[in-house]
Formats: sequence, structure tokens, C-alpha cells
Amino acid sequence: MKRTLINYLGLLGVVSLLSYTAAVIFSPSAYPGYNWMEQAVSDLSANNAPSKMLW
Repeated sequence: MKRTLINYLGLLGVVSLLSYTAAVIFSPSAYPGYNWMEQAVSDLSANNAPSKMLW
């Protein structure tokens, strides 16, 4: 069965979902005082965030 470009792009979608999920789970450990109930997820990847390198 021949793989088409759309099949490979679909796999990239799965990889991106998994990497984003891992970043959301593990980045708060590098951000002291981060409260997921009061702050947006985008705070984890802000320019001055302590968790930027981990993100």
C-alpha cells in the first residue's frame, strides 16, 4: 500500500498533539507559583517565563 503525503501529515498531527500535551503536563514543574486555575497555559511559554526552556 502506497503512503501518500496526507498520511504523513496526519502522523505529524498526532506527534504535535502528544508534544503539546507533554509540555502542558511537565512545564508547570519549572514555573514556581504557577496556578493552572488562575493563569493561562500560554504563560508557560512566555518570553520571560521560567519554564520557557522546558517548553
